[in-house]
Order: sequence, then structure tokens, then C-alpha cells
Amino acid sequence: MRDFRLTLRNYRCFRDDAPVMIELRKGFTALVGPNNSGKSTILKFIHELKSLWAKFVPESGDIATALRGDNIGVDYRDIGDSEELFCNANRRGLSFRIELLELESESPGRRFITGLCGIADRSNPQNWKITFLHGPKYKKVETGENKRQNPDYISDPERTLLVWNQQQYDFSAVIDLLSQLNKCLYIPPFRNAINEGSGTYYGLAVGSSFVELWDSWKSGGSISQARSMEEVTEDLKAIFSYEKLEINASRDGKEIRVTIDRLPYRLAELGSGLSQFIIIFGNAAIREIPLILIDEPEINLHPSLQAVFLSSLARYADGNIIFATHSVGLARATAECIYSFRLGSDRVPIVTTFEQTANYAEFAGEMSFSAFKELGFDSILLVEGVTDVKTYQQFLRKLRNDASVVVIPLGGDAMVCGGREHELDEIKRITSKVFAIVDSERTGKGKRPAKNREAFKLSCEALDIAVQLTERRATENYFTDEAVKAVLGEKASALGEFDSLKGSFNGWRKSQHNWQIASQMTKEDIENTDIGRFLSSVFESDE
Repeated sequence: MRDFRLTLRNYRCFRDDAPVMIELRKGFTALVGPNNSGKSTILKFIHELKSLWAKFVPESGDIATALRGDNIGVDYRDIGDSEELFCNANRRGLSFRIELLELESESPGRRFITGLCGIADRSNPQNWKITFLHGPKYKKVETGENKRQNPDYISDPERTLLVWNQQQYDFSAVIDLLSQLNKCLYIPPFRNAINEGSGTYYGLAVGSSFVELWDSWKSGGSISQARSMEEVTEDLKAIFSYEKLEINASRDGKEIRVTIDRLPYRLAELGSGLSQFIIIFGNAAIREIPLILIDEPEINLHPSLQAVFLSSLARYADGNIIFATHSVGLARATAECIYSFRLGSDRVPIVTTFEQTANYAEFAGEMSFSAFKELGFDSILLVEGVTDVKTYQQFLRKLRNDASVVVIPLGGDAMVCGGREHELDEIKRITSKVFAIVDSERTGKGKRPAKNREAFKLSCEALDIAVQLTERRATENYFTDEAVKAVLGEKASALGEFDSLKGSFNGWRKSQHNWQIASQMTKEDIENTDIGRFLSSVFESDE
């Protein structure tokens, strides 16, 4: 998914004199807050305007329509009355602004269309006036009567171009983003109805429609489709710790039959947790999805399964999930970026970044042990940074130790050093069951860890915190060649035990790919390493 900034004015709860501005980036983004604070509105906006995003593909001709200054008509998704889109605090129209982030660095010197604005009036809510933006300062491209000359819109196999004032502007990045928003999967909070009836529920195939899709993919002619259904089944088997799991359509094609450890069930007989997993994972696997939007992922799930559910679901969306939740604990346990939503004194939503802090005294007050217990956790594993959280969740899952362990990032070098006994002791106030594993940054076999890592180990040992400095250079040096190739392709290869990822000719993005590669590792790949032995020993001894 491309990184972008979204601004909403007069859309539902966000007034035009108090708009929301939020940056949505690759990876996990959590929107945390109480009911009616606006967190779900962000997800709804992307879903409800899907028909608008679909207008901006080269063959549709609607880009040229927008450039002429003409309105573009849309049909909103899953709303009964378009009036409900508008803020009730006034009678003015609504607007949005989408700005691509860090685009100019992709191709220095090339002129890009870097975003777009949209305005809809209450008197004609299904017609949108669209204006495109260009340049790092997001200047508007003049359209309609105000344009200095008639823009020519052209398309070629490699990119989409706008010729304006005798200059070419590359449209491809904006079209790419809008295509991704159009293909996103929205999962609403009310999910009791997802295995009833037929047809679709907010874009999800449900009931007999889902049964038909599952059966055609699993038993149809495509090997890749059958493999996708098998992967979903294997994921579910691992998550719920079943020895054997089979998911098939009934003979009459009207329902799903599930065999768990050789005992048969109808899907309607099973708990809502497993039913929800099957429906949602199945829908995600059947499509090519660049982004998943999910409202309240904690619904119908035991606390110990909530983080596992999100990290497993992310595999079907290239690791990109935006979720709205009431649980600060779930957000802290899974997301790289967190926004907090709350209502001001006049009930205007206030949206701020929920910055991670290196001050663990503050953190401990913010996240009491009860918050962890609500998630089903009783132990804490400290890891080096945000990128490592989902990676170690995958390792723990392979070792069957993820259900009771919350993984918390230390914040990098700011905390992975000596003299941090006070902050670490504050963590032990939450629970005495605290463990830590960090990269050693060793440069070769037999070499000592980096000095700050050795100092951190001494701090941990002084507080009786079991700690492991990796025998290899870093976590990514444990990835097998098979796992790397499974995610990055046959041309990619694993690192040596002490190679630096930054210096590797086929390096990858840690934040995007580390956890995905970790998910491809086997239990045997992990348990025979010092990381595997440490994770197994500290949590087994705790039982």
C-alpha cells in the first residue's frame, strides 16, 4: 500500500472547522478510542467511496472528466441515505483531501500528480467535484473555466500522463493508490450475520455465496486456488491448535462442513470465533487485497486470539491493516502506528498520534497489568523495536507459546543500553514474568556483542530478567533461504550469520518483510537456534 495523508471535513462526525488529518502507512495502523469518537469513520470513508476510487482507472475516462471541471457521479457503498455522510453540526458540504507521502523520492526530477481533493454538496451528494494536486507542496491543477489551457490526458502501457501547461505529469502513483483503496476489504464490527443467507455483507461473500466460492476454489480446476484454500486451512489449524482440520462444502452446496480432529460439524454449530475466522480468511484469500480495514477485531474472539487473528489476517493483505479498536492493549501489541480518538468538551473528535515512549515509568501507568490480562497475557517479552514485535509473534506462534505472551518493543538504542534499571523495574511492576531478547550486532563468529547490548544485558540480569543477546548478528540473520524466497521470490537469498541487511545486495524492508519471512519459517527452523531454545526454555519453565 502507498503511504498517504487523509483529511476529512464535514464527513460524519468531523466538522469542517475541526477536520481530521491522519497519515496511513504500510503495516499495521491502530485507531483507538471510545464509541462515537470517530475511529470507525476513517474506515467507513474508504469503503463507502469505493465507487469513486473505481472511477480513476485509465480506461474509464473519468480523469478527463475531472480535468474538464465536470462532476463525477458515484453510488455509495452500504448506506441507506447519503444525508448520513454529512456532519449534522451545519448545512455545508463535505470534502476530502488525499496526499501521497514521500513520492518525489521515488523518481527525482519527474513531475507527479501527488494527490486529489473532492467536494460534494448537500443538494447533490452523489456528484463530486475533483481537483488534482501536483508537486511536493500539493498545488492544485487548474481545471474547468480556471485552467490556463486545456489539459491533455494520455495513457501508455508504462504510465499515465497528464500534459498541462506544456509539462508532463505522471498520474500513475495516484491511480495506483486509488486502485488499492478500491480493492481493499472492509470488515464491519457486527459479524454475527456473516454465515447467514446469501449474497454479500459489506463486500464479504456470505452464506451460500461463500459456500459456492469456497467449493469452486478448493475443488475447481486451478491449482493456485486450491493451494490458497489449503493455506487458509493450515493457518486455522495452527491458530486453534487442532491436530487435523478439514473445511468443505456440503454435497448440496448450501453450507460449510468442518471436520475438527476427525469429528464433523456444521459451520452453524461452531462458536462465532472459528466461524468468523473461516469466513474472513476465506474472503481474503479469494481476492487480491492490498489493504484490510477491520472494525473491532476483538469481537467474538478470546483475548488470547485477538493479536494472533490480526497478524495472521495480515498475510492476505501484504501486511497492511488499519483497525479500529477499544483496546489499547491490542493496539500496543500489534501496531506500528497508533492514533488515539477522544471527544472534546463540545463532543468534537480530537485525534492525536499515540506516540510510543521510551519512558517506561509512564508506560507502566498507561498500560496496567489488568490491560494485559484482558488480552489473555501473563508474560512480557521485550524486543528491540516495533519491527521485531510481529516477527517474534510469528516465532512464538510456531513454538506454540504465543497465547499468553505480549511482545513489547523497547524503542531501539534509546533503551537497549546500560543504566536502564529504573525503567525495566517499572515493567516488572506489571508482571514479574518479564524476558528480553535483542540483536547482539556481532560482526563475526566469536566476536563480542556491541557494548550497549552487553550493558543492557547487565541491567536485565541485575533485576533477574532473563535476557538473550542473539548469537548471530540480528534477528533477520536467522531467516532461512526457503523462507526468504517464499516472500521475496527466487532471486532473493538469505543473509549469512553475520551479514548486515543494509549492506546486502538483495536487502529487504525490515518493517514490511521481516514478519512475513518469519511466518514462512518452520518450527524446526526456529527451535534449533539460540532464539528458539531461549523462547522455549523461559516460557516452558514458567508453566
